[in-house]
Amino acid sequence: MARLDPRRLAQLLIPVVLPLLLGAAANRDLEGHKKRIEVEKKDLSRLRHKETSVADSLDKIQSDLTQRSKEIELANAKLSSITGELKRKEAEAERLAASTAARLAMLEKRAAALYRWSRAGSSWIVLNGNVSPNSLLQRQHYLRAALAFDRDLRAKLAEESQRQSEVHEELAEKREELAAQ
Repeated sequence: MARLDPRRLAQLLIPVVLPLLLGAAANRDLEGHKKRIEVEKKDLSRLRHKETSVADSLDKIQSDLTQRSKEIELANAKLSSITGELKRKEAEAERLAASTAARLAMLEKRAAALYRWSRAGSSWIVLNGNVSPNSLLQRQHYLRAALAFDRDLRAKLAEESQRQSEVHEELAEKREELAAQ
C-alpha cells in the first residue's frame, strides 16, 4: 500500500476530526452554560423568595408604624384633654379658695359686729329703761335676720369647703393621670 503523506493525511482528517472535536467542545460549553443557567435560576428563585420575605416584613413594619402613630395621636389627644381639665380644675380650686377666704373674712367681721351689737344691746339696757319695747322687738327682728344670714353664710362656706376638698382630690387624680400619660 502506498504510504500517505502526513500532510495529505492531515488535510484529509482535519475536515473530519475537527468538527467532531469542535462539536465535543461545543457540547461541553453548552453543558457548562446549562449548568450556569440552572445555578442562576436557583439564585434568582432564592432572591425572589428573599424579596417576598423582605416585602412582607416591610408591610408588617408599615402596619405597626401606622398603628403606633394612631396610638400616639390618641395619647396626645388624651394628654391634651387631661391637661385642659387639669387647668380648669386648678382655676376652680383658685376661685373656691378666693371665695372661701372672702366668706371667712365676712364671717369674722359679722361675728365681731354681732359681738359689739350684743354688748351694746345687753339686758341691762332694758332694765335701765333706755329702750322702748318697740325698739327691743325691732332689735330682736334684726338679730334674727342677721343670724339667719350668718347661718346661710356658714352653710355656703361649708359647701365651698367640701367642694374645695373634692376639687383638690380631683386635681391629685388628674396630676397622677397626667404623670401616667
